[in-house]
Amino acid sequence: MDLGPWFILTAMMTNLFHLYHSMQEWSPVLFCLIGAICLLSLSSLLVSIAWPHKRIWPPPRRRTWQFYFSMLYWVVILIGNPLLVLLDWDNWVIPNSIRFWLGLPLSVIGASLLIWSIRTLNWTNTAGGTTGFVNHGAYQICRNPQYLADMLLFTGIGLLANSEMALVTHLLAGLVLWMAVPAEESWLKERYGAEYEQYAANTARFL
Repeated sequence: MDLGPWFILTAMMTNLFHLYHSMQEWSPVLFCLIGAICLLSLSSLLVSIAWPHKRIWPPPRRRTWQFYFSMLYWVVILIGNPLLVLLDWDNWVIPNSIRFWLGLPLSVIGASLLIWSIRTLNWTNTAGGTTGFVNHGAYQICRNPQYLADMLLFTGIGLLANSEMALVTHLLAGLVLWMAVPAEESWLKERYGAEYEQYAANTARFL
């Protein structure tokens, strides 16, 4: 029996194990990076709310610095948070009963609502574009189903990970989305006028 492939596989697994443990040392650095981007995004949203004429989100159009700045948040969140979860998995004190009986349902509900919301709104509008006012599908339930879905998903994953750092970064990411809502509302009123105001009067912000 040729044991060569098994030795190669064992060596590869050993190297991956050592690489994983060496990367774990960078978890605090990654945590600080995600936290800094979230705080910077929160600051930009406060500017957008307080001074709409200097609005950063929603961006005035694609391929502007405001657009790329907003995309930076999503790049860091969509890459950094999963990596932090992987590196710091099950490293805290959250009981399994909370992780799996609360975190898992929140993650599933959030992911399902997110898929439905994106399909309803389309990718262009999701990224801050304008292809028309949307008030059907998931947007009949509430005015911000994508943000609600993201916040449920982030909270669920933060609990499932059982990581203090991952929970903090996921909650910070959710706070950014919560603050994005008032920044968007003035923009929506400007763009869609009475149509949006009537929709807002009859549809809840979240639930």
